Amino acid sequence: MANKTVYPFGPGGTLPSSIGVINDLTTGGVDKALSAEQGKLIGARLDNLEQDGAGDFGMASRKINLSRYPVNTYSGWYINSSNEWVKGTTGVNNCVLVPLNPGQQYKVYGGTTGTTLALLASDSMVNGSSPDFCTGHTGRTSISADDVYEFTAPEDAAYLYMLVRASSTNKTSYIRTVDIDTEGILPKLVDEITKINSKPIDLSSLSATNGRFINSANEWGENNVHPEYYEIYFIQVTPGDKYVLFGNNTGGVFALLKNKTVSVGNRPNYCTAFPERISLGAGMCLSITAPEDAAYIYICTKSSNVDTDCYAAIPMHITEQVAAAGGSESVSEDPFENAPERYAWQKAHQIIDLKWTPLKGTIPKSSSTGKFTANEEQAGMLYSSSIEYDKRVFQDVSLHTFMTALHNPYSLLYTENIRYGYSQSAYGRTYYGAANSGAYYGVVCSGLTSYAENFVPYGSADMPRLAEAGLFEVVYDQSANGVKRGDILQMEGHVMFVLDVWRKNGVVTKVRIGEQWEPLARVRGTYSASGFNALLKSEGITIYRNKELYKNTNYEPSPYVAVGDETPQTVTYNDDICTFAGDKPAFIEGDLIYIHCLNLDYPQMEIYKDDVLVETITLASDSRAAKTSDDLAWAVNLSNDGLTYGKYKCRLKNGDTYSDYTYFEIINATVTVDGNNVATYSSENATAVMWYWQRYHAAVGPRTYNMTPLDGKKTGTIDVSQQLDTHPLFKVVFQGEYGRVAARWLRQ
Repeated sequence: MANKTVYPFGPGGTLPSSIGVINDLTTGGVDKALSAEQGKLIGARLDNLEQDGAGDFGMASRKINLSRYPVNTYSGWYINSSNEWVKGTTGVNNCVLVPLNPGQQYKVYGGTTGTTLALLASDSMVNGSSPDFCTGHTGRTSISADDVYEFTAPEDAAYLYMLVRASSTNKTSYIRTVDIDTEGILPKLVDEITKINSKPIDLSSLSATNGRFINSANEWGENNVHPEYYEIYFIQVTPGDKYVLFGNNTGGVFALLKNKTVSVGNRPNYCTAFPERISLGAGMCLSITAPEDAAYIYICTKSSNVDTDCYAAIPMHITEQVAAAGGSESVSEDPFENAPERYAWQKAHQIIDLKWTPLKGTIPKSSSTGKFTANEEQAGMLYSSSIEYDKRVFQDVSLHTFMTALHNPYSLLYTENIRYGYSQSAYGRTYYGAANSGAYYGVVCSGLTSYAENFVPYGSADMPRLAEAGLFEVVYDQSANGVKRGDILQMEGHVMFVLDVWRKNGVVTKVRIGEQWEPLARVRGTYSASGFNALLKSEGITIYRNKELYKNTNYEPSPYVAVGDETPQTVTYNDDICTFAGDKPAFIEGDLIYIHCLNLDYPQMEIYKDDVLVETITLASDSRAAKTSDDLAWAVNLSNDGLTYGKYKCRLKNGDTYSDYTYFEIINATVTVDGNNVATYSSENATAVMWYWQRYHAAVGPRTYNMTPLDGKKTGTIDVSQQLDTHPLFKVVFQGEYGRVAARWLRQ
């Protein structure tokens, strides 16, 4: 019997002489009133009906939360049965037209300003005449801000008229369907469970789940069968923790109980806040927080000779999640799980946070005829597909080499454009760079991700191949709730890097993405969870995770860019002498090599090999030295000197005064392919780190295939029999002390 307190009332009033205050939602009667506590419960249930992702079970897969969308997002737009934004067809009279299905239920939301609606039999909208209204709906309907107008489209309905501008006021409204959406429930199940459980449940593995449940470790838990009724199971709960109930394939019946007492003819001892059984249809789910008097979840697996197919998921304790996220219920950024994850984040930010300033306005931008403006600071590494010439910064070429080349106004950065069709060179070279190339040095989208996570560079289309090889995995939950820092987002022709993830009470609220973009690396944006999910869908993105991130064991801070809490440093450049490729580049034997003597106060240049002085050049009289076109520097051509492999350094000399050195190395590297299609590679002073094929495509330039790591030996063989028919150029990449070079074999 319900507990009640009786209060007396005087005679003559309209109320009964006494009113029983009821503390449940089941007892009826005209002389009874609900307690304030039950009023709070009703209010909470009403709120639950409107909140995003809850209470709307059996309708479209998610209810839209208006507060998440700015005015200009949904003015004149509508939401279809797949919960997707769709642009309404623009009509006349400042309206849009939304196609309707006769017999379908719809809801129109007034947004923040309200709007005017009409149901039309056709799209006939002529200025000065009335629209072709539907039968029974022969006028316009006005709804106020935040109002909801629900209707069923009549048989002759074709369009909904939505006014998006009246006088000088922009109207903000949108429409959604309210059809039953059982197929849309499955993504919701995944979404609900991963909001509160660190490990997503693989729904495909759930079959014949009568009465079973999943514990906080994402494992099947043991059923606690009722001793008298085989069709009833109990799951012990903790008050204050969150649980998810699933109807699965046939639906199910649940209850929250204070104890295990269930007797024939008697009602179970329900919890105060849930004084009834809860019926969930097939494919439906319900997220609940166990009230203070909860002890068990009751699951009924048989009803009227029908076996119900249901289960419950018991997530981690919410308090544990809050502590892991930062100790409070506020939004907090995910901490780094380990050192390799932190290294990946730091290396990605080296590319994104880099600041640099060109000395001249001749550095080409990728995929265009534009150039970077002289003396204008740039933010982010420049984009250029330099793989054809093995000049990828951070991989083939160090950041030090790039920045010192940038500081040399006569370097290859300022004189060369490697893009095919726009090729230019101060040295008579013809380049065949891809359509997205430009500058001599650069980074592409996959260069950022492969450098950050320390694996062999690859093309953006190679992620499925890398996953098949076991290096990556497709993340199970392809949504904001499944993503983590360091994940790689692949779309057609592009990859991006997940920089940061924020959570509140264990639920992802924001995701930040970085990318190497044209013309500069950048933070693409920080997205809300819903915005991130919309991006995944609109761009066809797949989330991949590096299974070998633990191998990412190195990060070297750079004086050229401060990441995170690193202290910015002041770099002193060598303004006297530098190679035309920057300081500390790597050349292969036979390469062009020029040294720029930038200070005319020095008349001589010394050349050292392996710390031994081999030659002193008098610049004014040596045929290898020539003044630059502006007469402000000497360019010394060492290309024909037959320099063999080793480490070199050069400095300027004026009597007993010397400049600092500029350094470079020359690498011995060869590769041949014999008649049995076996490639043999070798080097005297470098190790082989990978091999790949290239073929030239007239429309887009060179294409690279099957980048494959090697074991770091100086010599070895490779079976290339599967590649010879379609790929004419074979390359083996060798790692020296300063950088990388590629030995090439071209099929004749």
